[in-house]
Amino acid sequence: MRMPSCADVKGPALGDVATLVIMTAVTSHRKLTKDERYALGIEDNLIRVSVGIESFDLIKSEFEIGLAAAKVAS
Repeated sequence: MRMPSCADVKGPALGDVATLVIMTAVTSHRKLTKDERYALGIEDNLIRVSVGIESFDLIKSEFEIGLAAAKVAS
C-alpha cells in the first residue's frame, strides 16, 4: 500500500491558532479508501483535536457543550 503524501492529504489547517475538532475520515484522509484508512488505524469514528490558544476554560466549556449535545442526540 502506498502511504499518502502531503499533496494527497488536504484538509483544515491544523497549525492555526483556533482549536479544531475534526473527523479525519472525511477531512484530512478523505481521498483514501476505507481499507487504506483502516490499515493506518483511521476508523470512521476517529476524531482529531488540535488545541489552539484559547483559554482553558473556554475550550473546556465548548467540549462540555458539545459532548452534552452528542449525548442527547444519541
